[in-house]
Amino acid sequence: MKASHKSLLIALGLIAITIAAYAKIYSFEFINFDDTCYVTKNERVQQGLNSDNVVWAFIPAGGPDQVYWHPLTWLSHMLDVELFGLNPAGHHLMNLAFHIINVLLLFLVLQRMTGEIWKSAFVAALFALHPINVDSVAWIAERKNLFSTTFWMLTMLAYIRYARKPSLARYLLVFFTMALGLLAKPMLVTLPCVLLLMDFWPLGRIDLGQNRLAGLFLKKTETAFPLTSVSRLIAEKIPLLCLSILAIGMSLFSLHLNKQFTDHTSVAMMLRMENAMVSYVLYLWKLIWPSKMAVYHPFPEFIPAWHVMGALLFIGLTSAWILAKSRQSPHLATGWFWFLGTLVPVIGLVQGGLWPAIAERWAYVPGIGMFIIVAWGFPAIIPSHRFKRKTIAFSAGTVLFALFCITRVQSGHWINSQALFSHALQVTSNNYIAHNNLAQAYSQEARLSDAFHHFALALAIKPDHAVIHYNMADCYKKKGDRNKAISHYRQAIAIRPHYGDAYNHLGLLLLEMGRPDEAVTTLQTAIMRDSGYWQAHYSLGNAFQEMGRTKRAIYHYQQAIHMKPNDAKTQNAIGTALTSTGNTDEAIRHYMEAIQINPQFADAHYNLGNAYRNQGQLNQAVLHYQKAIEIEANNEKAHHNMGGVLMTQGRIQEAIKQYQESLKINPDYASAHYNLGIAYFNTGNKTGAIASFKEALRLSPGAAHIQAALDQAMQLP
Repeated sequence: MKASHKSLLIALGLIAITIAAYAKIYSFEFINFDDTCYVTKNERVQQGLNSDNVVWAFIPAGGPDQVYWHPLTWLSHMLDVELFGLNPAGHHLMNLAFHIINVLLLFLVLQRMTGEIWKSAFVAALFALHPINVDSVAWIAERKNLFSTTFWMLTMLAYIRYARKPSLARYLLVFFTMALGLLAKPMLVTLPCVLLLMDFWPLGRIDLGQNRLAGLFLKKTETAFPLTSVSRLIAEKIPLLCLSILAIGMSLFSLHLNKQFTDHTSVAMMLRMENAMVSYVLYLWKLIWPSKMAVYHPFPEFIPAWHVMGALLFIGLTSAWILAKSRQSPHLATGWFWFLGTLVPVIGLVQGGLWPAIAERWAYVPGIGMFIIVAWGFPAIIPSHRFKRKTIAFSAGTVLFALFCITRVQSGHWINSQALFSHALQVTSNNYIAHNNLAQAYSQEARLSDAFHHFALALAIKPDHAVIHYNMADCYKKKGDRNKAISHYRQAIAIRPHYGDAYNHLGLLLLEMGRPDEAVTTLQTAIMRDSGYWQAHYSLGNAFQEMGRTKRAIYHYQQAIHMKPNDAKTQNAIGTALTSTGNTDEAIRHYMEAIQINPQFADAHYNLGNAYRNQGQLNQAVLHYQKAIEIEANNEKAHHNMGGVLMTQGRIQEAIKQYQESLKINPDYASAHYNLGIAYFNTGNKTGAIASFKEALRLSPGAAHIQAALDQAMQLP
């Protein structure tokens, strides 16, 4: 069989086994951990691809919707929304597609470097099926990992082409693909060092004045790369290293601007260094024996000294042994230092956001180094005999089948938040994040007793965690226990004095409880703590509007719009406030702005219909009432007010139909009964008019205008 045909069949096989391993991924839901900030609660992403959002994606500090700077990843999520909306199936399948692309590219890269079809295929199969990669594939928020790895592989392909016949154009392609990868995730900062490892093995480009080392281990097909001096090889990497330094700077800058840094006072540097050493061994063990894998592993508060010393000793001795063997077995050095080096960006010395002890998803690229060691090392240690090939094939098949089965099981835990965090609690200890997120999932399904149970367990582990108190307050609010909700909001604020969301929700709850003065004070404190917190201005506007202080309400709505002009709710709210002052023209402008931001905003269409009715633009009013009803069929007020406009236009039968629709939705709508009675009266329907007026009078006893209308109806012939 021709090599090209064999490669094609292997590629099809890799696609098939990867799809089979993740066959159920299309049925998985979004989860309540990072999928929220990347998709389900990210307003920018939910708006899809547009010019404003493209600009936002490239701004290092894009506001609360941003995590850190990886613009291409944001654009990929926006494209998903354009294609699939908020149906998680499409987002999951896109993740799987990227994983399959990465598997095929890895196979192609290794085959082109080494000429070894079956060893390259085995590495690609390990990469496709190893359960340590499940998080990266099944977690929509980990698109950045998959997307950046695609560019990692493309950069390696471009580099192979450049190494075979160096030229400026070919080098620029290497530079360009790496730059794109860094725009997807800064994980590629170590790629220049990996390319230098490739120069050692398998490319064998290093000219040490002796036979190239790689020649003993490579087939002679398509593997001839010109020898190059060490100094030139290093010089080749300098522009790429400059890219890495720039990406590191942008990443750190965005973490700082978006307030994502974990400062050194909360997690001591010595503890970070100790965890880094131990985590190397843990990652290696999980690659060998994939077990106890979880979406989040809590960062330790203490690590025994013997764990640290043992890890240091193991890493040191292993590295020394591999260096000693590098001449005879150069694949060991490339694989081992690939593993060690590519983990450096996520080893935890610099931390941003919620940092775990380890994260299986971070081994997505580093694991390839160990897969290379296995693929090239295992055949070398099998004694030569006539069944050697069969022994290797049987062993490889057994390993891949075992990994396939484990991956099928592990991926099943990602079906929804409850399953995911329940599993995390089974395989980890003191996991307050898993308790918190499981509680949120239960709260979402109104299983409040289960939610409170897990919130309590989370607080027992981490009593000073502001977010858990905040989430527990929301749960108490849902239960209707407002006093306990207030207590937990205040505890969250006491722990984190700049916690804008806690201030905002506390203020809204106080307003709901009829305590507007306390609500205003709370919301004003939120603004004092964070002058850029637009939600507090919006809520203050609502508070002042409810208190009848319309001018103050308008001021705060204007402040919110200045900070976040693309918020439809604020545009609609200021329109309502302006309408109450008689400034209808300005109100219409804001309603139209709200509709432009969100064309499916029923309230804005309804309010715009009212504004046009007040101006006498009745046809325009009808259009927007119809749109409000189209979006929200149970909008009884839109049906009712549309009926009023149709009455004014003399379209009485159409008006009657709208009043009837309004009453189907809300049979106790007194105004609808009264106006339906007027419509019946105007058509001479005495029975209908009397029945409607009587029902209106029952709902509004003593209303003089209804009684007068009823008396007139009684006099109809």
